[in-house]
Amino acid sequence: MPGQPVVKGREALKPAAAGLMAEGLTKLKITFEEAVITGPEWAFSRGKVTFSTADGTPAIKGRFHVAYKKVQGQFLLHIDLFNTLE
Repeated sequence: MPGQPVVKGREALKPAAAGLMAEGLTKLKITFEEAVITGPEWAFSRGKVTFSTADGTPAIKGRFHVAYKKVQGQFLLHIDLFNTLE
């Protein structure tokens, strides 16, 4: 998230999400524009994301690009890039 340190690892996502909720951002809308499996071990997706307050007021709008890596037969998030739209 903008102005925040890089989040690494599954356990680090919990406090990062809690921080957003503490700021009043309780709604998340994700719109996928593309999702593609590029081979036996990799997949990618990209799209738009909006974080909103409880009343639905958009607070942060951005774009994401995600790389997924197949681990033990499952595609898991490997890298997630997020940029805000101002």
